[in-house]
Amino acid sequence: MPICDSFFRRIAFRYASSIVFCIFTNLAYSQTPDNLEQGWRIINDGNLGNCGTCHQLRSSNYSQPTQKQGNFGPSLVGVGRRYSREILLQWVTDARQISSGTLMPPYGSLEGIEQPIVPRTILSAEQIKNVVDVLQTLR
Repeated sequence: MPICDSFFRRIAFRYASSIVFCIFTNLAYSQTPDNLEQGWRIINDGNLGNCGTCHQLRSSNYSQPTQKQGNFGPSLVGVGRRYSREILLQWVTDARQISSGTLMPPYGSLEGIEQPIVPRTILSAEQIKNVVDVLQTLR
């Protein structure tokens, strides 16, 4: 019987570990109201994201939608349904890695920019995460 006990203990441990892992993973990717507020602030800020200049961003999930509704870039309405979080992170970080002819600025990369005016990215990794949190709500 010791073999049976050992077997069931290992299964119970793996099961419990899986549950704990899932809980922490969900917490790491959770969208809090603060993240969404920050994301919308960045999207609307002319010195940061300024996304509404080129894109439509209508959302019923937010009480103060972007004031601008551009039509130069593709509409972002429904983007959270069409693309995974990883793809959205890549688009915002450096869309040139997905579509080399894009006119969208690389918000999180200086790659290929010979003499940046300011030697830092337009948005930090945390700011990009907040913007993507908002984009995921656009369904």
